[in-house]
Amino acid sequence: MNVTLFDDLILVKLLPMEKVSEGGIIIPDTADNTNKKATGIVVEHGDGYMDMNTGIRQPITVRKNDKVSFTLGLGTPMNIEGEDLLLLRERDLDFIYGDRFTAEEIEKSINDWQNELFEIKMNSLP
Repeated sequence: MNVTLFDDLILVKLLPMEKVSEGGIIIPDTADNTNKKATGIVVEHGDGYMDMNTGIRQPITVRKNDKVSFTLGLGTPMNIEGEDLLLLRERDLDFIYGDRFTAEEIEKSINDWQNELFEIKMNSLP
């Protein structure tokens, strides 16, 4: 897909929703979707957002092919290259399914963030 997203924007391919409730009741397409949860697969994402308090770009958490949960009604429906997608902000997501990071990845991320913050402080000294 030839799309470049900015900041914390993500494109999600919506996964099919259940049409039957746990009790066996068939749910029509016209049912109220307010506050209803949906799942999707991340197709593309931006590179993060600028934290205005620190001046540091905060990296985006999701990765391509992550399965995510979000509330229906959020985001903007789009059709890109014939594919129906939903444009969301990362903060609109509820959670990512499955294990994501190893302890080493988390520690490296924290160290990178601390080093970046240290460099900003050192560069701001007279």
